Amino acid sequence: MRMTLRGGALSGPILFNLAFALYLACTVAVTALLGEPHGVVQMALRGGRDGALVLLLLGLSLFVTFYGIWRGQVSGVAGRLLAAILVGAGIYLYLIPAFAVVKGMISLPFGFWADPMLARLDMALHGGRDAWVLYWPLVDVIPAKLAFIGYNFGWAVVSMGLPVLAMVFDPDPVRRNRVLICYTFVWIGIGNVLAMVFASVGPVYYEGLLGAPRYADYLSAREGLMPAAHAVRELQDALWRNMVERQGQLGLAISAFPSVHVGIAALTMVYFVSLGRIFAIVGIGYCALTQWSSVVYGWHYAVDGYASILLVVSLWIALGFGMKRSVRQGLGT
Repeated sequence: MRMTLRGGALSGPILFNLAFALYLACTVAVTALLGEPHGVVQMALRGGRDGALVLLLLGLSLFVTFYGIWRGQVSGVAGRLLAAILVGAGIYLYLIPAFAVVKGMISLPFGFWADPMLARLDMALHGGRDAWVLYWPLVDVIPAKLAFIGYNFGWAVVSMGLPVLAMVFDPDPVRRNRVLICYTFVWIGIGNVLAMVFASVGPVYYEGLLGAPRYADYLSAREGLMPAAHAVRELQDALWRNMVERQGQLGLAISAFPSVHVGIAALTMVYFVSLGRIFAIVGIGYCALTQWSSVVYGWHYAVDGYASILLVVSLWIALGFGMKRSVRQGLGT
């Protein structure tokens, strides 16, 4: 006998929430074995406002999950609102904390080994020149505040809000599930698994890691764009101190290839393209801006973003074919 979950608009979010929770449980087990406290567990145990928020979201998540399973088919606007609550709670409670912990351990298996290879590949793909050299002329064209907001605050809003808004406003269940699968892949597949396999720090940390002034010209050029007190510079310095001093602060970890920032931007792009022409223009522009900013700020080699775009676009297309085929088979056509 085969058991199926019939939750209408909630079935996908319920399954992905369970997957996120399992991933979190695995990270808690691993960090416990390594003697490292898990950030979210600490947050819940110490009480106060953060602990109350964790418990509130956990309660909402469990309520919506059991309600969806008990109620059976939940569809329409009410179903989509409940799905949004479930996805939002799952992102905050399970996915992002687990991602942050694993990201902090990406150098443990192999060390940061991939930077020389990525730097050479970057040059090969850009005609024997570093990618930042070709990207740099746009510094005088793209407003600095637009790039900063788009890559930092804007990206934070998009990365947390895109799947939640898709659950609420998109009436197409197939497309909503494509968003969830791709979103999960960006954080776990790109940001954890591939980041661990190709552990790297990026151009801005190249000399600090390897002692070679490979990007000395870039570091000199960025002084005019980002002085020492610039918010990006301060964050980069904090990340480096966290790694060198082994402070282990949750959320302060370094990885370059592939780029999660560009991966989320690529997901935004393919999703917006599926919504229509105006959305497509916005999505493509946002992805291009994120890719450019990732290189100009020194966080990434250009190939980091190219790989993320290729992976996300390929997965989105493959899911489109696979899900349409499943729907046709379910309809018996």
